[in-house]
Amino acid sequence: MPARSSKNASAAQFTLEQLLQATPDSASIRHMMAMAAAGAGDEARAKEELQRAVDLDENYVPSRITLARLALANNAMDVFEQQLKKLLALAPEQPDVLLLQAASEHASGNTSKALALAEQAFKLAQSTSTLITLGSYQEATGDREGAVKRYESWLEEHPDDSSARMALANSLQHAQRWDDAGAQYSLVLEAAPDSVIALNNQAWILREKNPVQALEYARKASALAPDSADVLDTLAMVEFGNKDYPRARRSIERALKLAPDHPSMLYHSAMIAAAMEDTAAAKATLEQLLAQSPEFPESAEARALLTKITR
Repeated sequence: MPARSSKNASAAQFTLEQLLQATPDSASIRHMMAMAAAGAGDEARAKEELQRAVDLDENYVPSRITLARLALANNAMDVFEQQLKKLLALAPEQPDVLLLQAASEHASGNTSKALALAEQAFKLAQSTSTLITLGSYQEATGDREGAVKRYESWLEEHPDDSSARMALANSLQHAQRWDDAGAQYSLVLEAAPDSVIALNNQAWILREKNPVQALEYARKASALAPDSADVLDTLAMVEFGNKDYPRARRSIERALKLAPDHPSMLYHSAMIAAAMEDTAAAKATLEQLLAQSPEFPESAEARALLTKITR
């Protein structure tokens, strides 16, 4: 699939190159060329064409929106704010501009303002991406239940929207509504059986309740994403739950090669070492971990394990 998409993008670039020869001063064609370049994986060419588009027409909104998104993604906040200032002068009520403004407010810690702007954008353009952005800001303000209800309402009218369903499942998982989250991930996997995120999260949810089924999901996720530290961590903990400690140790070691300072993964490595009666390794890992990261989601469990193995 990726190869085909790249080939299609390259073909589009070739066609647009011909158009550019006829109309080299067209901002819209430069913008289309940028999108084709991005689709082909040529980010440098994409940025170049976007800049040419706004050089040709400084008021060309689509290219400025894309430049702002790229700047935000690359954490180039000065560039992002420059583009946003121009966009607010050109198209302040445009949904994409409202969402960029919301991102700016959120980055400044004004989450309530970001939520209000996202609400405004959603009213103007009810799309999956706008819905998920709005839901994320609701959760950021502490209204997770409101986000869940919004996703559920959307899915009543758009039951085949896997992206919205994934967002719902993720919200339910964060709320520790494990069974509800698992039911949603199951529906996602019916539509997209190779979704690494759904496979990984379903494996995590089932690791204690149904470790054998969890292992099937975790292994498939790992086969699809062999270089993902998060996926390898999940695989390690599922193997741990199945009492396959040697494989669990190998998996967590692979995860730590990719994310050597991740506190939870270090704690998981100590859990596995302790289960294998390698008390010295477990103790050394826990002492160093708690000295460097005294507070992380599983710090209480890490302290309890350290106390247990040093008695």
